[in-house]
Amino acid sequence: MLLSGPAVQAQLGPTSQYELSDSIYLDEADSAARRHLTQVDAFLAAGQWDEAIESLRQISSEHGDKMVKLVERRYLNVRAYCQLQFCRMPAEALALYRSRVDSQAREWFEAGAAQRDQVLLRRVVEQFFASSSGDDALDALAEMWLEEGDYGAARAAWRRLVPREAGMPADSAGVTTAIAYPQTDLDPGRLLARLTLVSILEGDLPRAERELEELRQHHPGSMGRLGGREVNYVKGLAKLLEDSREWKPVADDLPWSTFGGSPERTKVMPVLKDVGAYQWSVPLLNHASEPLAMIAHGASQSRPAESHGRLLSYYPLVAGNLVLVNDDAEIRAYDLATGKPAFSNAVIFSAEESDSKFKYGARQHRPRHLGVPRFTMTVHGNKLFARMGSSITAVAPEINPQVAPGYLVCLDLAAQGRLLWRLEPGAEKWAFEGSPICDGKNVYVAMRRSDVRPQAHVACFDAETGQERWRRFICAAETPGRGQINECTHNLLTLHRGMLYLNTNLGAVAALSCQDGRVSWISLYRRTTKGDLSQPASHVYRDLNPCIYDRGRLFVAPSDSEFIFAFDADSGDLLWDSRSASGAVHLLGVGNGTLFVSGERLAGFNAETGKFTHEFQQERGYGRGALVGDSIYFPVREGSRFALRIVDQRLDKQGKTRSIRTISLNDKATNVKGEQEEVAITSGNLLVAGDRLLVTTSESIMAFGQYSRTLDRAPKQTSLGRVAERLVADVSAPQPDGAESSFPRRRSTAPRVSYRPERN
Repeated sequence: MLLSGPAVQAQLGPTSQYELSDSIYLDEADSAARRHLTQVDAFLAAGQWDEAIESLRQISSEHGDKMVKLVERRYLNVRAYCQLQFCRMPAEALALYRSRVDSQAREWFEAGAAQRDQVLLRRVVEQFFASSSGDDALDALAEMWLEEGDYGAARAAWRRLVPREAGMPADSAGVTTAIAYPQTDLDPGRLLARLTLVSILEGDLPRAERELEELRQHHPGSMGRLGGREVNYVKGLAKLLEDSREWKPVADDLPWSTFGGSPERTKVMPVLKDVGAYQWSVPLLNHASEPLAMIAHGASQSRPAESHGRLLSYYPLVAGNLVLVNDDAEIRAYDLATGKPAFSNAVIFSAEESDSKFKYGARQHRPRHLGVPRFTMTVHGNKLFARMGSSITAVAPEINPQVAPGYLVCLDLAAQGRLLWRLEPGAEKWAFEGSPICDGKNVYVAMRRSDVRPQAHVACFDAETGQERWRRFICAAETPGRGQINECTHNLLTLHRGMLYLNTNLGAVAALSCQDGRVSWISLYRRTTKGDLSQPASHVYRDLNPCIYDRGRLFVAPSDSEFIFAFDADSGDLLWDSRSASGAVHLLGVGNGTLFVSGERLAGFNAETGKFTHEFQQERGYGRGALVGDSIYFPVREGSRFALRIVDQRLDKQGKTRSIRTISLNDKATNVKGEQEEVAITSGNLLVAGDRLLVTTSESIMAFGQYSRTLDRAPKQTSLGRVAERLVADVSAPQPDGAESSFPRRRSTAPRVSYRPERN
């Protein structure tokens, strides 16, 4: 049964109130390394360039993976910090440094450019960014990323090469910690033109307008190739910007492969012309609908967007014609069109059948714990990855020392779910915090080590074998459980272009390299350090809240803070924070330049500034909504009926939100056989897949189709993707001698664009 205040006190002692320490423990450089860094400052102040340079190179070599504070609440790894120091050196010291490293840097750059080897080019940027070849290597990488359609990575690269006022955004305190190249000899007009082009291709028209104005003021005569011919950049980009207002989006037909739809955790779903034709439903195992023992969630309080007794813990995936769903004991597969078992049996993995050791689950005994289970998975190609077994990630031995840890499985969907490997967390006190994310070669997963201060880690495993490649410590901090009660968490990683991002829910957000797990930066945020477990604040219910990556920005809604934060994904700079949306538990994603959040209500923030822009009707949400085309599908109730509120992402001319229509999904409906069925829904998580709307309740998955069975797809001849393909192929094509590009590039394939630009 659910635990109220007295039950909380029975578990945690005389009071359910808590007060946490502000201390967050990182893998910081030791006192000796910090003394050496302080000594470098003294060398620079005294003009002792040789001593400063050699000290920085030695510190970088010996302590490169450790973290060092750069400014308040922001940390870089020591190697990056040393590169920042080289970039900030006086001209005389910088020249001396370059005389020692330019030869090696130039060799790597020339080989990387000739072979289009991004590993070599990245090595130049990471180890010798302040060298004479550092800007050339980063510019070459940016051109490749533009060609591949990775506009966020291209933007982050080019803005490090232009003057700060044109490219480097300051944080909310007016400080930037990104490492900018010192005095590049690359054409500044071309660089700013590239930034403007990327903004146009991303659909961020307000930012493109500002950058174009900067270009017009400082480099009005700059020339280069655009649209297949040599043009004045200002005139060419002004024409392109105006044309882009009429571009249409490319329909995204990629599968819903993980929570949030994509590794970036933000996906805009294809549009349904009409919704409401009931198709099929399948029952779930009712594990999550059982009254769970949740220490933090008193029975007297209402959970945002769901109820206590009927948790919406299921988040299915769609891969091809498969609908995949799991709990802690089973994984099931259904046919998207019919709802029938996809194979001979709907169950493609069962913990009971594979190993009796893992019979712990909702059917058996659930120990009391802080937090609730959430069930997500990831599909990449034919492989399915999931965390199975116990959701307990931090164990209090005095309460229940026998909790079996959860484990990871990898299934082959091409072989009807054949088990390829199973992986346990290893040593005692270790646990997997959620399902992995995959880039094809490796799988990455958040891990936790139990302690009085739980520790957040990230681990990497080979996708084929499950063999561990690396494991990195991120941070440790106190939690409301204070080591006296078991805790259940489901922290998920976010993946973009070789970088991993983790919201630890322990006061820190981190960025790591996929290659070796090196922590690039860690930013600390303001935590809520006081509370009452019998009457928790609404933000405590953010128990499935990975970072959202969108166009170089990282959006985070931690469960230990009442704020929503936006960070620069490249540097970790805090761009803005806000607590305007009370009761927000879900970050739905970014559409039309707006970050949409839901929970008790639906709201929106300007993704660039954090200004609270969208305040919808004060009606309670009943599940996780979805961004669909230029609209938002939001689950609500009209009286006793479950309904789908469809609202426009864009404000009207008066700056007000606009509701398009409301569709009731709680009624008698005619199924595909022409029979009448009672459709009873109280709440549900939404997912659009092909021509189906899936509503996942605490007890079933229900599918609704389109009466017309057609998708609203944009005309191909005006699609943003086709225009982007033509432009990128042109700017990245081999140039004649003396032109702006000096290394060969292949012709682009069409980038997939999911952002819907605003139109007049």
